Amino acid sequence: MSLNCFYDIALNTTKKVPILVACHKQDLTLAKSEQVIRSTLEKEIGLVNKSRSAALKGTDGDESRNATLTETGTDFIWTDLSGRKIDFATSAAFDGADVGIDAIRSFVRD
Repeated sequence: MSLNCFYDIALNTTKKVPILVACHKQDLTLAKSEQVIRSTLEKEIGLVNKSRSAALKGTDGDESRNATLTETGTDFIWTDLSGRKIDFATSAAFDGADVGIDAIRSFVRD
């Protein structure tokens, strides 16, 4: 899923849909850890916040395009989404092994 898609879901869904970020392929040497993915997403979401808060107001008067995931419209931290369930799960599926898949199954069931 692209970052903009994630951003729009987190920003615009009224039902506060739970979100799972699956950090897959953790068996590979070059795989990024959950913490690296978390911090990278924070930085990228911060960039989207800055971009959207700087966008010109639409000619139709619709200010929803300028909405951001933070009050300041800039730096983002995961606690900015405290009213929403966002989980991270590390996983790998290789050679018959299914490391972390139970966490994904549990998220889907809940």
